[in-house]
Amino acid sequence: MEASESPLYLLLDPLASAQKGRKDLPIYLYESEIRVVHDQPTMIFSKLPYKIETGEAERISVDHIARITPSGGAGTSSLSAHLTGIYNSINMLNSKIKVLLKLIEATSTGKVPTDQAVLRKLASLCQQLPAIDTPAFRTDFINEYNDALLITYLATMTKGTNSVNELIDKFNVSIERGGRARKEYTKFM
Repeated sequence: MEASESPLYLLLDPLASAQKGRKDLPIYLYESEIRVVHDQPTMIFSKLPYKIETGEAERISVDHIARITPSGGAGTSSLSAHLTGIYNSINMLNSKIKVLLKLIEATSTGKVPTDQAVLRKLASLCQQLPAIDTPAFRTDFINEYNDALLITYLATMTKGTNSVNELIDKFNVSIERGGRARKEYTKFM
């Protein structure tokens, strides 16, 4: 209630999909309401109708993100390979920068003789880099960072939903098999 004045409650019912002929998602949405009960204001959750609308592009992209596996298994995609390549490139760049930093520190302390040609090349390289400590850069960086977190969150939710769906399917299959076995067992008795 501190974060939101009107919280929503989402309920996933794994038993609801066991009913044959049901094509709706077993999800129920509730909204909090303040009602007067016995002359006291009481918060209750009222069921809300909802409609899920998705386009083909959304389904394809969510399915694509759900198939990305961090272990590099059979479910990897070209996006995963691309992101792994970028990650490895950044790590390599970071290690090279650390080597150059150690060289500059060793030169400044006198452990390594000063090589003016190398220092000029380093200074020239540093001057070619754009200044990244501007308000516009910080705003862009925060926006990109938040977008990346949102995509990660969406992928995690999609994977979790997929796992729950697989569990529900397995549960339904085991219930159906158990029910048939019991019916056949009672026929012979």
